[in-house]
Amino acid sequence: MSSLFVQQPSFSGSTPNLSSLSAAEEAGHVQRARHFVQNEVIPSSSHFDSTGEFPWPWVRRAHALGLMNTGMPAEHGGIGLPLAAKVGIFETIAYGDIGLGTTLMVSELSQQPLLYAGTLEQKQKFLLPMLAQPLLASFAVTEPEAGSDVSNVSTSAEPNEDGTFYVLNGAKKWITNCGVAQWWANVFLLLHSIF
Repeated sequence: MSSLFVQQPSFSGSTPNLSSLSAAEEAGHVQRARHFVQNEVIPSSSHFDSTGEFPWPWVRRAHALGLMNTGMPAEHGGIGLPLAAKVGIFETIAYGDIGLGTTLMVSELSQQPLLYAGTLEQKQKFLLPMLAQPLLASFAVTEPEAGSDVSNVSTSAEPNEDGTFYVLNGAKKWITNCGVAQWWANVFLLLHSIF
């Protein structure tokens, strides 16, 4: 469990995000995504397009097939794939349904701040359940005035008077997975010096 809770990304040699999987194993994950898209997503996509329902059956199936949490270490239930293989999976899923591809990719993107900077308690509370269940996370970065330029966000977080929680001030828009996520990652300015 300790390798999941690192403070910095792990690098092997000079190439970041190397996988212990062979190229054939990585290709197998992409092939599994292709099979899922061809046999399950494309045949039922018109239903979700016409009803506006969120495709929870696809999310549950993607989780069961190991197509979610692909960057999490394998010893903790993730696949532990390098970036190029993850892109292959998401690209394949997006071919079948761009919304599903985006949903799964953003959920995984939302995990990154916790993987790299979260406390042990936060990681156990938010990340471990995602490995065991088909849960989604949301990522809030886009703002009315800054767009998605993270260097210009104005949403802020300040500790309350007794320091027991933070007060968020600002506005976000176009928050992928917002209505269906179990938790959210928010990009904001921290107005409290930690040094």
